[in-house]
Amino acid sequence: MDSVLRADFRQRWSDDKYEPLVAAVNDPYHWKAGFRICETPIFFTEEWARTLQDAGDQILRQIETPEFEKHAAGAVPSGLEVPNPQPHPAFVQIDFAIAEENGQLVPRLIELQGFASMFCYQVALDRAYRKLDLVPESTSQYWSGLDEASYLNHLRKIVVGDLPSEEVVLLEIEPEKQRTKIDFACTEEMLGIRTVCLSELVKDGRTVRDMQGRPIKRIYNRVIFDELSQKDMSLRFHPTDDVDVEWVAHPSWFHKLSKHSLPFLQGEAVPECHFVSDLKEIPKDLKNYVLKPLYSFAGAGVIVDVTREAIEELAYPESYLLQRKVKYAEFIETPSGRSKAEVRLMYFWNRTPILAGTLVRVSRGNLSSVSKNTEDTWIGATTGYHRI
Repeated sequence: MDSVLRADFRQRWSDDKYEPLVAAVNDPYHWKAGFRICETPIFFTEEWARTLQDAGDQILRQIETPEFEKHAAGAVPSGLEVPNPQPHPAFVQIDFAIAEENGQLVPRLIELQGFASMFCYQVALDRAYRKLDLVPESTSQYWSGLDEASYLNHLRKIVVGDLPSEEVVLLEIEPEKQRTKIDFACTEEMLGIRTVCLSELVKDGRTVRDMQGRPIKRIYNRVIFDELSQKDMSLRFHPTDDVDVEWVAHPSWFHKLSKHSLPFLQGEAVPECHFVSDLKEIPKDLKNYVLKPLYSFAGAGVIVDVTREAIEELAYPESYLLQRKVKYAEFIETPSGRSKAEVRLMYFWNRTPILAGTLVRVSRGNLSSVSKNTEDTWIGATTGYHRI
């Protein structure tokens, strides 16, 4: 990591800037962050930024192959097939732990998703760091030659396209209750579209309408089926209905490009991973593995301290992964102790995938989800900067 930029940040920071930082993020929007905002971003050297991007590119090349298409064919659970599949996801998220091996910092794959992320919130966070003059102008959180304007223009083309904004909605389940609701508010302001709850849409023949009867032509999807299955909702439109609507991204990609993909992927940045149902024998060194359910989010159901009994008692071993643990590097020096981080590479995929930005989660616990880190300081959601 870039020690010069880190030293520069320490000179700019003081504890009395934290509340103004949070206010600068939250105050412009009608929904506020439901998670902790970290005091500090992380800073990539040019070499480490290239290493990170190369690791992401290697994974992208694999998911564009016919072999991956064959592997992903069985990923969508029965009953959750959504009509009119698309050849690729509109977005890709690749989560890398910043790990330590042989005294070196290296990226190691943790998860990936063919789903949207906090695209607009990250813009708001960057604006806040810059409003308080916490990062130099010679740095950027954007990649592939993008700046804020071109980043939002790319996102707008994918989400809204040439449609009138009133025909496009951001779709979620009870959006006002989501921890990520600030991103919905940022999206409304930056892209000019509305946020609606799934319960507010109605199927009218092959047309989807909102509660005012207006037709919806495109859905910026934030609905996760795992969460929907846990809700007792009366719906007049279900995502599996065959209707004349374009999904961004198509819901099937949430399953096709997901933890289900991990056993398929290979490479230096990819830890060993197996479907539990494919294990010929349970490894003896289970302390070096983590057990993950295939279909969950925000760290739900993950078992860090795996036991043989936990594996043997699984009712559906085909729905769980056993993945080799990664040793996160505690490389961020803070007044509260040394912290570790996980970096999400966020891609737009219109014609080809483009690395657009990063989302960073700083933690000290066993899990990096922002929902699991709420009581400490110098941890939480942030971003990554590199020199331009």
